[in-house]
Amino acid sequence: MGKHIWVLSNPPDAIQTFLKGLFISEITFILTMMFVKFSLLAFYWRLFKVYPTVKKGVFVLGGLTAAWGIAIVSVLYAKLCMHY
Repeated sequence: MGKHIWVLSNPPDAIQTFLKGLFISEITFILTMMFVKFSLLAFYWRLFKVYPTVKKGVFVLGGLTAAWGIAIVSVLYAKLCMHY
């Protein structure tokens, strides 16, 4: 730790390890953000369950959040499957 990546003994392996960690971090971040959005929507559902318009809005936003999460994860999976 604390050294530049080009100073390491085997830079190609270090770069590959760094990029693998970055890829895993991207997937983890997207899934975390998706579940945070779902938890906020569940909070709104519980807080405003008396109003039917809020229920519809929560369902619409929940669907959009699910579609967003699935789209991002599928793009990352497609990036994983690419071979140069």
